[in-house]
Amino acid sequence: MVLSLLQTRYLVHSLSAIVTAIDSNLNKLLNSGILPRPMSLVSTISEDGVESLAPFSWFNTVTNYPPVISFAINHDATGSLKDTTANLKKGQGFAVNIISEAPPISLPEQGYRDEEL
Repeated sequence: MVLSLLQTRYLVHSLSAIVTAIDSNLNKLLNSGILPRPMSLVSTISEDGVESLAPFSWFNTVTNYPPVISFAINHDATGSLKDTTANLKKGQGFAVNIISEAPPISLPEQGYRDEEL
């Protein structure tokens, strides 16, 4: 079977529209399972006693027993460790506070070792 140029263009256009529709629905389906993301505030204390409070939306439980959680921490804009990572590496401990509603404001990033609480 040989398709004419017009038939080929129509077929390509139709397939493109189908793929776009599937792509759009797949994106909506995947996002519906993870949005809105829960918010948490992770508090740590540096060796010098400076308190740090950092918001996280990328965290999860790993196991119930023993209770283990995970959260992802990026480096700062300069490639250095963020306060939370530096404090955790020193073994000072941390607390994860899960909040049910996102705060109405966004605070600017604080300088290293600036008190945040």
